[in-house]
Amino acid sequence: KILAKNKKLRFNEKMYLCEDTDFVFRYLFISSKINYLRSCLYTHNLKNNKENYQKATFGIKLKLNHQLSYLIALKSCKKFLEKISLSKQTINKKIKHCIAAYTSIYLIRSSLKIRSLSQLILNYIFWRQNLSKKPIFKSFNCYSPKIAGGNIFLAFFIKNKMYFLSILLAYYISNRRYL
Repeated sequence: KILAKNKKLRFNEKMYLCEDTDFVFRYLFISSKINYLRSCLYTHNLKNNKENYQKATFGIKLKLNHQLSYLIALKSCKKFLEKISLSKQTINKKIKHCIAAYTSIYLIRSSLKIRSLSQLILNYIFWRQNLSKKPIFKSFNCYSPKIAGGNIFLAFFIKNKMYFLSILLAYYISNRRYL
């Protein structure tokens, strides 16, 4: 009924990653009643081999700038959280934590693209430019690798503007985790 009523409520076709997350929060925003289920309804499996290259979630075949799609999804999340009346301070802290967590995830996943020195340099330039931007850089002040299950050293390198070491560590993690 909600989809029939709201013709504009569709997947954002300009997004290549996190479009499902964006859709869900926009859907929840306009929904009047939400029921939460405390059960796992699906499982997302990662293979420990090159089959991960085929997963759309990794965006291996996409341009690097598509790795930042999570920022659009988090705007939808923030709008939803504001609707359910959480304090602005709480919302901002949670969103910043998510920005840093997603940044870490996509930094690692984008490192799967690195198969040559030129790809390493392109990845480094892209991430150096984006990690130094205020919304992403400052988000690491609210980030807890322990809560997110992230890498402590990766967060440390980013917080201390050691971007080349961040890329090298992300490359190491991606190859250990996904290949």
